[in-house]
Amino acid sequence: MKRWMTSSHWVALLFAVIFALVSVGSVSDVRADGPDKAALLKHAGKAVFTKARCGSCHSVNALDLKRSASDDEEEEDEGTPPPDLSDVGTKGHDAQVISDYLTKKGKLNGKNHKKKFKGSDEDLKALAEWITSLKFPAAK
Repeated sequence: MKRWMTSSHWVALLFAVIFALVSVGSVSDVRADGPDKAALLKHAGKAVFTKARCGSCHSVNALDLKRSASDDEEEEDEGTPPPDLSDVGTKGHDAQVISDYLTKKGKLNGKNHKKKFKGSDEDLKALAEWITSLKFPAAK
């Protein structure tokens, strides 16, 4: 009798399952509590930053996340490019303030965010936690 799955098939299946578990596209699958959940949310926030295309306007130079838009695209009304976010965490804003700003429920420095965040509440929370954790020296 011929076996329908060889050991190489099982190995391939195992890798496919591991890849599927690692490639979760949403933060809603984070199941930890306390400090572990906060750490996972901050880590997931970087993935949300990429998935939501925040890098088309913003950079995080301290983490080598460069702005992908050309210098003349997506500029603010005053003609200045969107800021590097490397030092946002040093400015004293908590995650709720950042969340409100990104969803246009609040202002920062008297200004609204240019685009309203359209992701899930979990993704918004992860993104805001990650942004407030960025406490690198300002780029010169």
